[in-house]
Amino acid sequence: MSDDDIQAELNSMSDEEREANDIAQADQMAMFSAEYKSHKQDLASQFHDYLYSNYSIGNGEQLIAILERGEALDNFLADNDLPEYTQIEL
Repeated sequence: MSDDDIQAELNSMSDEEREANDIAQADQMAMFSAEYKSHKQDLASQFHDYLYSNYSIGNGEQLIAILERGEALDNFLADNDLPEYTQIEL
């Protein structure tokens, strides 16, 4: 469907139909946003578990040193078949 077709369809809608369409789009965006946030939290939790299962971490300084080396993230991404540009919020 071309942009002109989409615009023609929107122009043919009544105000009520346009409003219902806008609400449906907003609901869909909210659902995608919630799924994305859940995915980010799940990934962070998995990485946290991976760190403490595979590395000896006794204090914050050791954790920082491990993270700065970068190998833990690289290994986690490789083990989970995730792209190297994946970012994980801790």
